[in-house]
Amino acid sequence: MNLNNGHDLHESETQPNAKRQKVSHQSNGNIDEKRPHLLASSDDASSDDTSSKSHEETLQKNQFGDMVTDPDISTDEWVNIWKKGKTKFHKKDVHSIIKTYLPRLIEGKKNPTFLLPLCGKSVDMKWLLDQGLNVSGCEIAEEGVEQFFQENNIDFTVESLGGKIEGKLYKGKKLPVTIYVCDFFELPSVTSCRYDCVWDRGSLAAINTKDRSRYCNVMKKLLKADGRWLLDVFELDHVKFAGPPFNQDTEELRQLIGIQYDFEQLRRKDAMNPWSETWGVSYFIVKDFLIQQKSDNI
Repeated sequence: MNLNNGHDLHESETQPNAKRQKVSHQSNGNIDEKRPHLLASSDDASSDDTSSKSHEETLQKNQFGDMVTDPDISTDEWVNIWKKGKTKFHKKDVHSIIKTYLPRLIEGKKNPTFLLPLCGKSVDMKWLLDQGLNVSGCEIAEEGVEQFFQENNIDFTVESLGGKIEGKLYKGKKLPVTIYVCDFFELPSVTSCRYDCVWDRGSLAAINTKDRSRYCNVMKKLLKADGRWLLDVFELDHVKFAGPPFNQDTEELRQLIGIQYDFEQLRRKDAMNPWSETWGVSYFIVKDFLIQQKSDNI
């Protein structure tokens, strides 16, 4: 997501992290197959009237306008979100952070390879290609991948991933771009590629919070020992808003990444905007980090 506007904040100016009320988003690293329960949409006010009082006390709105008791979104539901065109999170402009910090990401690297997890049809991929870089993405929704190639007029081939993993591989015919249509958690078993750079634009912020530890472990497998990870996450309250995106505490993030990695905060900025205001959040802050393995661990 690129929901950034407003002004830079100092740490002391930021609202303290709000504790989750009504619905817990505390991550524990456990894998749970529980799915969200949609009780009403924003277009169906009558559903609210018929909800029991106990349900009213736990209902929260997600960014798609649904009232839910469980904020988790399954891979199948993400596929349906793309099919229904509920992709307001997709931005038409290249993210300013990747433009600003690209030189640091690729410094000292020859023909660096990039990975964009949960990439959708991100225009950042095309911009990186235009810089002469090799780009890979991973996206569960084939709809978004097809749109990326079509909207950028990139000729491509499609093949099955084969084996035990369900999915497809989209490859540019003339440009060095490859996108895996599969569950991100399966990517290390699909490809032997290890990447020089990762541009994580709100992907960690979008996955179910209970999967954060698993996500970071997969990312470490995909990143080369001397690779660099540019990470974009958010701080927001969840009193009324279910997410995604989900609040990311900086200290929890440090623990998820691990002490063997250098962890540099590049920016902390007020990102409140007209769309996030409709979520009912009292603050919305974007944070960007540069992560790389400490030299003595390489």
